[in-house]
Amino acid sequence: MPKVHQKWINQLPLHMKEHAVSQTKFREWLPFNMYLAAMRHRIGCVCVHHATWAMLEQAYGIIRKPCHRSKKERVGTIQCAVGITCNCTCDACTRQGTLLEAAVCTYRGLPRLACVLQHCDDCGMKPLLTCDSKERPKMKHCHSKVRRYMPIEKQFAGHKVIKTVEPVTRDCTLSDVVEELANNAQFMLMHDYLARRLAHMFHHHIDNLGREEEVWVMDYIENFTCFEEYALQQDHYSHNQVTIFVVLCFRHRRPNEEVKKVTYSLPAHLTCELHAFISDDQNHDAGFAQLCLHMILQTKRERGELPLRLKWWSDGGPAHFKLLQQLLFIATVAMTYNVVVWWCFFQSCHGER
Repeated sequence: MPKVHQKWINQLPLHMKEHAVSQTKFREWLPFNMYLAAMRHRIGCVCVHHATWAMLEQAYGIIRKPCHRSKKERVGTIQCAVGITCNCTCDACTRQGTLLEAAVCTYRGLPRLACVLQHCDDCGMKPLLTCDSKERPKMKHCHSKVRRYMPIEKQFAGHKVIKTVEPVTRDCTLSDVVEELANNAQFMLMHDYLARRLAHMFHHHIDNLGREEEVWVMDYIENFTCFEEYALQQDHYSHNQVTIFVVLCFRHRRPNEEVKKVTYSLPAHLTCELHAFISDDQNHDAGFAQLCLHMILQTKRERGELPLRLKWWSDGGPAHFKLLQQLLFIATVAMTYNVVVWWCFFQSCHGER
């Protein structure tokens, strides 16, 4: 770290070197890619709703454990999911899997809509949240320090205060956690249902892709900072940001096409093209997305590789994908390139996965 810090100081302009930050502050500013592998920890491509729910459910499991300590023997072969010595046999104690899995019935591996809407008599979220015999009398007294996603404010040198949500340690009672789970249960059940259904549909499109069809997956990548000399120039002052728009085109392999080593898994008869567009336009609007798609279509038409049918997949970003302007764009593409276009949307926060 001292060598990296000194290297950063050496590349600064003369008028900034004498005011360079200390090594401690530099460590806080250090870009993620400059950390040693043992120091890196990042969660990528994770739905914020599922991550929040998973951390909340983990906190729920930690806080309720003291309520299930019992010296009595278990009843038959049933084991409490919370305490290994608990003899309770209620739904909250004997459930298998996560709350989202246990709260619904499944059909062909996917949740049933009636169960998601909580109209099924055989399942439900409410009986799984609280054990009446062990937890109900101690709801406000059982507490523990747990990790929770909470809104916080952060500020870096040269930047305004940023409001974000990050995991922090908080002292919570069982009553608080159960109440939050109950309030978010209906939303999470529907969110998880749509995510699974739409992901199943996307895989169905890939597995049943016709020879005259292509499946395109597109999205904006967050703005990146361009560094002039070293990747460690994280001084937050004078670097230009760019945006990257990425399109993945899944299609059938063409005759005599060279087979290259890839890092993703696809059936042998399919391949994937990667198109990346870099621009200083940081608006992430519909116009730039349309321009990029037009460039791909024009290139394919010039090469004689234009398919008859296109199935586009993206997230539901209201600023650049799911808006009225794109309906006119689809009609324009269909008439200009003589193709049939379907535009499908992943569930919110699942377009990058």
